[in-house]
Amino acid sequence: MNLCSKCGGQLKEDSKFCPSCGSSVGGGNQDSMQEASAALEAHIPLDEQEKQPARKPFKGKVIAILAAILLIGAGTVSAFVFKKSPKELYLLSEYNSFKNMTKEIDDNYGNSIAFQKDMLEKPSSSTVNISGNFKLDDALMTPEIEMVQEILNGVSIAVKSDQDPKKEAGHHTLSLNLDKEKALDVEVFQSKEQLGLKVPTLYDKALYLNTNEFGDFMRMSDPYYNGPDTLELSNTSLKDIEFTDSEKKYLATRYGKFLNDQLKDEYFTLEKGVEYKFKGETLKLRQVTLDMSPKEATTVLTNFLDHLKADKKFQDMLAKRFVELTKTQAMASEVNGEKMDGAWFKKEMNRAIDDIKDELKDKEVKGGIKSVLLINDKEQVVERKMTMGTEKGEEPVKLTISTKNVPYGDKKQFKEFHLLMNDYNSKEEVSIKVNNDIDEKKKEQRKEKLTAELSVSDPGEESGSIKFTMNSNYDGKMNEKHQVKRDFNIGFSGPNFVEIPSDFDLSGTINQTNDVNVKKNYQKDAMDIKLNVKAEGMGGSVSLKVDSETKLKDSLTIPKADQNGINITKITPEQMMDIQEKVMVNIQGLVESLGLQDMFTGPMDDEYYLEDEEYSGI
Repeated sequence: MNLCSKCGGQLKEDSKFCPSCGSSVGGGNQDSMQEASAALEAHIPLDEQEKQPARKPFKGKVIAILAAILLIGAGTVSAFVFKKSPKELYLLSEYNSFKNMTKEIDDNYGNSIAFQKDMLEKPSSSTVNISGNFKLDDALMTPEIEMVQEILNGVSIAVKSDQDPKKEAGHHTLSLNLDKEKALDVEVFQSKEQLGLKVPTLYDKALYLNTNEFGDFMRMSDPYYNGPDTLELSNTSLKDIEFTDSEKKYLATRYGKFLNDQLKDEYFTLEKGVEYKFKGETLKLRQVTLDMSPKEATTVLTNFLDHLKADKKFQDMLAKRFVELTKTQAMASEVNGEKMDGAWFKKEMNRAIDDIKDELKDKEVKGGIKSVLLINDKEQVVERKMTMGTEKGEEPVKLTISTKNVPYGDKKQFKEFHLLMNDYNSKEEVSIKVNNDIDEKKKEQRKEKLTAELSVSDPGEESGSIKFTMNSNYDGKMNEKHQVKRDFNIGFSGPNFVEIPSDFDLSGTINQTNDVNVKKNYQKDAMDIKLNVKAEGMGGSVSLKVDSETKLKDSLTIPKADQNGINITKITPEQMMDIQEKVMVNIQGLVESLGLQDMFTGPMDDEYYLEDEEYSGI
């Protein structure tokens, strides 16, 4: 038996290439190279061959081989393109667009994503410093408001956080400073064994709870508490919930095959040479349409639910992650007498699938499902539009999802996402539209014009909308150190939206410097924010400065709450009285240090006590 020297696969006696890995067998590869080289040289006219300079044999063969590979590869690709069915073109274009999107995310945000992943695995120390300035219109000013404004203008906040994911422990502090002097500080202690809180300004000892005494603590206030006796504070690692490579391969294979089997060739049609006009330019595109009747669409959806219900392996994957995510939550361990574990999750999942199937029996997909793709010569989606709806029911709704990803001009791109929901009966319409016009003409200088709008319209009633616009100018590589200047505005139109005046207007600027260095284990971010608010003819302004820095560490020492602390499940009445007295005295001192005593005393206090005395008969 002949075996491949590269992968060990079985070979036929006359094989020149391994059917498993594609490696050459024996001298087949060398013969093919020589034939390719000779074939290319044979196409060079004799007089041109004579003009060729002397070449080293190996270098000439390599060039010839590369040329042959390019020619053969181009021929193979061309043959594949010309033989693509509309269905294959549709699926391939969606796949290419997905790959392009993930690449763009990685190019722009890959370092930030990688750093956040490292933070989930390595010890880190972070600091955040916030300071600001507040200014209200004179028309809003009262002595009390002016005093509060003066206090706020002298306030700064400092946050420090040390955490070790492997030890599942953390220590976090928050300091409130007034005129650069500490006015209030808070400490939070967290580990698998304990959760503690310390406010030194009010009481000099930490109050802590042992996680295995959580049930006892809850029953101190609720004798009928039936939740977990132990509070799980362990951190869920990203590795615990993300799909493994083998799981991804399983899902891609199983559901890719399902999709290919269910979406029949006759559902797809192709139209070539479609003219697409955008901002004065005309593109020649191909249009691929997926069109399923109501019955066909309902059948595909029902089959998918059956496929999902039969997929016990996928259900096990989800159940495992459900357990990982919920083990950190202080939630009831039982629902209607059933333990909330992996088995419970799978049971509820299958019940939900059955409910959706039952609903599909009564609600046919109105108009079916129609998806139209406009595809460029790179087989990427330039524009897509999908529509579907429900035919029966109290509130039948038509859903339309459309996207755009249009390249134009010199390194410009327009992106849009639009979700539109129409009620067939009332004609009410809800629209969510987000678009971004991107200009990357200059190297390492990117401009974006982002618009997001939520609008609601109902016949017979005035329409209302919220619109957000933001212009951003980037200087530097987005995936490395760069500066961004943003100008933004939030406006409302139509009737009062969520009890906000229709003339409400919020605008401002954000100047940001972002620096992420994965190799040097740090991330820095500095922001200067300015906000202007107007409503009902009045307004004000807010300025904030936010600086943050995170460093990854080899190790950290995390303090524990029980070091000179008090266990709240073991607290005595004497200790409780001592805590209350000290806290009240320190609160009074804090109010005086902040200059707020006038806000808590005045004529109303005398009236209150007088009423109390009259009521008590004194």
